[in-house]
Amino acid sequence: MNLLERSFKVKVTEDLKILNGEEFEIFTRYILELILNEKVIHKGQNLYAKPVGYTADFANTEYKIIGQSGTDEGYFDDFSKPTKDIKSAIKNHATAEEVYLFSNRYAGTARLGDLKTHAKDNGVTQKILPYDSERIAEVILDKILASHIVDEIFKYLPTSYELFKILPKTSLLPAHKDTYYERIEENNIIEKLNHKSIIQAYGLSGIGKTEITLGIAQKVSPQYETVLWIDGDSIQNSKINFNAIKISKFDKLINLATILETYKVLLIFDNINADTFEIQEAFVRHNKKDSKCLISSLTKSLDEEYTFQLNEVSDDIAKKILFGGNIEVQEEDCAKIITYTGKHPLILKIIHSAVKNNILNWESLILELEDVNQLTDKGKNQTISNRIIGKIRQANEKELSILNYINNRIISKSILNKLIGNIGVEKLLANSIIGKDNSKYYSIHQIILDSIKTEVTNTQWLNEFYTKIKSYLIEHNEIKDIGFYCFIFNHKDLLFSIFDKASDIEFKRIIIYSIIQSTDIKNSSQIDSLVEKAQMLIEENKSYYENLLSIELGEIKLLKIDKKKDKEKYELEAKNEIDSLNKLLASLNDKAHKSTILHHIGKLYFKIGEDAIALGKFEEVLELKPNDTFALLQIARISSNAKNDKRVKEITAYIFSLSECPLSILLSFYELISNNNYSGLKSTHIDKQIDLFTAKIIEAIDSRYDQPYNILGKISSHLSYNFPEYFETIVNNLPTPSNIDFNENLRFNFAITLVSYYKYLKYNGGKEKNESKMEKTLSLAKINFELSDLDTDFKKATYVDLLIEAMEFDLALEKALEFEDENEFNFQKLSKIYRGQGDNSKAIENIDKAIQFHKNSGKNTLAYIAAFLNDKAEAENGDNNIVCLTTLKEAIEKQPTQKTKDQWTIKLDKWTEKFNGS
Repeated sequence: MNLLERSFKVKVTEDLKILNGEEFEIFTRYILELILNEKVIHKGQNLYAKPVGYTADFANTEYKIIGQSGTDEGYFDDFSKPTKDIKSAIKNHATAEEVYLFSNRYAGTARLGDLKTHAKDNGVTQKILPYDSERIAEVILDKILASHIVDEIFKYLPTSYELFKILPKTSLLPAHKDTYYERIEENNIIEKLNHKSIIQAYGLSGIGKTEITLGIAQKVSPQYETVLWIDGDSIQNSKINFNAIKISKFDKLINLATILETYKVLLIFDNINADTFEIQEAFVRHNKKDSKCLISSLTKSLDEEYTFQLNEVSDDIAKKILFGGNIEVQEEDCAKIITYTGKHPLILKIIHSAVKNNILNWESLILELEDVNQLTDKGKNQTISNRIIGKIRQANEKELSILNYINNRIISKSILNKLIGNIGVEKLLANSIIGKDNSKYYSIHQIILDSIKTEVTNTQWLNEFYTKIKSYLIEHNEIKDIGFYCFIFNHKDLLFSIFDKASDIEFKRIIIYSIIQSTDIKNSSQIDSLVEKAQMLIEENKSYYENLLSIELGEIKLLKIDKKKDKEKYELEAKNEIDSLNKLLASLNDKAHKSTILHHIGKLYFKIGEDAIALGKFEEVLELKPNDTFALLQIARISSNAKNDKRVKEITAYIFSLSECPLSILLSFYELISNNNYSGLKSTHIDKQIDLFTAKIIEAIDSRYDQPYNILGKISSHLSYNFPEYFETIVNNLPTPSNIDFNENLRFNFAITLVSYYKYLKYNGGKEKNESKMEKTLSLAKINFELSDLDTDFKKATYVDLLIEAMEFDLALEKALEFEDENEFNFQKLSKIYRGQGDNSKAIENIDKAIQFHKNSGKNTLAYIAAFLNDKAEAENGDNNIVCLTTLKEAIEKQPTQKTKDQWTIKLDKWTEKFNGS
């Protein structure tokens, strides 16, 4: 067992100690599933997850094996508690043959053996199998890798998971994509790595960089405690952050900086074409245990001593790629093929596949290549590609035809799989026609796409493609998954082309409805032309998509009415729309159609504040479509308004328990539970599953999709303080929203996120480390605030908060004097501003007002009182008044957050030293 595995076991035992009884009971049920490799039943529960009677904590389906869990601190001291658990379990399950006892405390192998002997001596005939925290860790280490319940188990072991993700058993290297032929450059690069801690291997696209890098890793991995493979596709267009980076085995993040400071690692960045200097700098800074780093890139970006250029393969390897080790041509002809094609692996593989599939033979290939070489030197690669594609077309014309039809270098994975199926996609991948660009898109090299456009002109499948795209849009309009949005975002030109040519008017309606769903309706430059098209498509308003377009037009019309300034007009328009939909509803028989109309009626009632009626409509939807996630979302929102926390919690628990749920729904629930009054739900589904949350946010991030920005607007402050590395990773993936000029709410949420990021930079390195980033972030945030309609004190206060952090106190005071209300938070802002200006008496005066206002309101929220007292102590300390020590002590006592409590305690110690020394 190496150091990493020993460290993992220690972390598991530490994580288990802090679990309460209920958490440990659920956790150990999963452990028993691991041990038995079968489903385990939790103790009897009703619909609301409340026990209906005393049984063992859990059991296998036949109740021959039962489990008990205990979290008592001295569980193994005198065996009284485990003996009681054994007797209770057997009493309630007479058929039990084996009893598993789990404790989150350490006992040791000898003590566990003594417990089994003790049970036997006391007349227990059943087999007793005790597991302490260390033995539980061993079970996880041995069995978790092949299990489907990894995520469920590691919800309860957050710090252990950080090590699990990099264990040698876990962080497996990817497999070679094809037959790999060892290249001499491997040993040359290894030799160079022996003398340098980091090497960049660079060369043309398709030259074989990934395969060489993988070959090197396989050779030298025994020298390291683990190998970490970072796939460039998984971090494309994102800033590389060593504190939170995604490894290829998991769609999760690891703290690479800490790992490099603790363990000897072989670190591989594959296909990285930006920020290589920053990688080198960070790697050298954190490398404390003689780790090595290998980067593969298209072009050279490090100094000569740290680089190695990869060129075309050798003649011998070229022959192996072409002929698969079985040369069936004369040596002279073989030399011609090598000469004519060059020794570029991508072209060689395409040719090999074509020959393997009997698309070409060597004789015809030589004739083609001789012809090409006689015709031209310029553009020879393109001509060769054309000839090869022309031959491949004969067996793969449909697959190639769809690429011509889509006519885009970046292709939505979900639509390509729909159009030609997994087998068709695999054909294209196998022939190196397309590659996997990232989790959302395939890509195709421009040379190959140009060849397809030249060589593939058959249009016989167009009707089939039309039909499948129509089917895809109908299906995904219902679930609105991220693949759907990626398709619309990236292929609007294709959809408009189909729209212009289609004679099927319902298909036209489907296309326009789909595009509206993916367009910010506040963007009048885009939405107005779509509205015009939609209006022309509504005739009798009888078909399903006529109804949907009509509803969208109604919502757009409502949006153009200022709800605050013209409430009566807004409500009248909404009620007119409701009347129209009710008339339509009365004429419908189809359940799906009726549920859709009911859903929109419910939304309209919700918009005008008639929540009770809206709730009834969504309940009707559930009668037609049980457990419809979109209706449940609306019910959760209404329940939240009504302070019905129980209903919100029940629905949220159900949504997050689903194995498959539309990403838009998950994001909406993340947004809902980000509110301050759902701290428990936020802790359960965000804080304790921060890897999953971060992955979902990053998966959804697109400059054209506003939902991630809305979530971050609510939770960015929480993330930046409690999960700074994850927050930085999210922000580094966050582009400026493309619709920001048309969407006031989007702009403000983006500005809030920038405030949190500015604070993060300030308190995690400050100007010494982050000066350039801080200046850019401040400038961008100020621009967005100045362009925003700061029509509430909350919005003004958020801007003031930024100005205080930036120490622009005069401007902050100017903005703060625009506050309309007197409340504790506005007084607090003024106190901070006056303190920043050096007027501590006014600072104390205003923070006293904040404290008194909060007490008078009857809230007495400890976190707020603690924050106010801390601000008062700061002002008193600024006046060199020793009473600040008493004030700060009171703040520390009231502060519920341990991290803040610890920070303030350090501050108190410094202040005490200062006053004692004066």
